[in-house]
Formats: sequence, structure tokens, C-alpha cells
Amino acid sequence: MAQDFQVRLDQLHVDSRMTIDCKLRECADHIRKSAGRTALAALETGAWLETAHTIHTGHGRGGRWSNWLGVNVPFISVRTADRYRRIYRRFRESKTLVSCFELSALYELVKGSTPEKAVAHALLEAQSGSFVTARDAKKIVRTFSTDEKKPRRARIKKAEPTQLKVTGGTVTVETFGADVLGALEEAIAQLREQGAIDHSTAGKDQR
Repeated sequence: MAQDFQVRLDQLHVDSRMTIDCKLRECADHIRKSAGRTALAALETGAWLETAHTIHTGHGRGGRWSNWLGVNVPFISVRTADRYRRIYRRFRESKTLVSCFELSALYELVKGSTPEKAVAHALLEAQSGSFVTARDAKKIVRTFSTDEKKPRRARIKKAEPTQLKVTGGTVTVETFGADVLGALEEAIAQLREQGAIDHSTAGKDQR
């Protein structure tokens, strides 16, 4: 497996250009052999591409990655290689289930916008014996993407402060969204303080 090969390479600690080039040629050979139209082939291809990319970035060759692909595996673009690598990183722990997926379904599930819950649900479907098609994957992603959308907060109009204008025996109450009854009580209290309301008649009907 590519993962085991990568571990062995990390343990070598060899900086020889010839050794690194040999390892990269080995990766290219495996990529050419494993590239195919099945999900399992895509996983294996992604494993070797991830290994080759790790070698490049680990030895200061990251900027030459696209050139390496063009020379060694010209049928794989940088975009396609990145997609294969994402398939490997996301499904390497579920290799036994990958054969239950259509290749296009894997492409759908490794998109950056795909929620992790959607991937987990798709794996459960595969584990239950279902063959997950691209159509199934899109439906799963759509369902979980909708669930994760945050509800919009309702815009609450900020209540304006209550304004009281007391002139003699006349009370003008201006209020917007406030407690009208509380505003009236406060107005009456102010009138009482000013002596505009007789305490003996306050609250009684006057005819």
C-alpha cells in the first residue's frame, strides 16, 4: 500500500536526488497502473498521488508539482490529481466500503462544501449494503447542507424610548413599542407631583 511505502520513505532520511527520483518514478508507475474508472482504482491512485506530492513538498519541490504531473502522468491534471488525493484522504479509513460507491459519487462527496455528516451518512448507506450512485450522493449532500444552514435571525425593531410631555392638566404620551400602560402611570405620577391631579378624585369617573 502507498501508505506503508510513505512510512518507509520517511524512515529512510535520505536526501540523495537519485533516491528521491527513483521513488517518484515508482509512484508514477503505480499511478499509471491504478488509474481507472472505478472508485477503488481512484482511491489507490489518490494514495500514490498523495505520496508523490508529499515527497515533492518535503524536499522543496512543491512548485514543480504540476510539471511532474505533466511529464509523468500527463493524462491527470492538477485539478484531477487534487480530487484523487481528497478521495484518498477522506476514504482511506473506509477502503472496504469504497467499492460500494460510484466514482462520480466520490467526486461529489469530496467537494469542499460537502458536510462531514453527509459523508458519514453515505458510508452508513454503503455499510448497509446499498450501492451509492452519484444521484444518491447529491441527494445526501443536499439534505445535510440544508440542515446545516443557520436560520436567519429575525430583525427586531429597537423599541424607541417613551416620551412624556406634561403641560398643566394636559398629558401627551408618545411611545413606540413600549409599555403604554406603564407610560400612562408614569404620566399620572408626574401630574400628581405637580398638583395637577387631585388625589381624592384620581381614578374616579368624573361626570
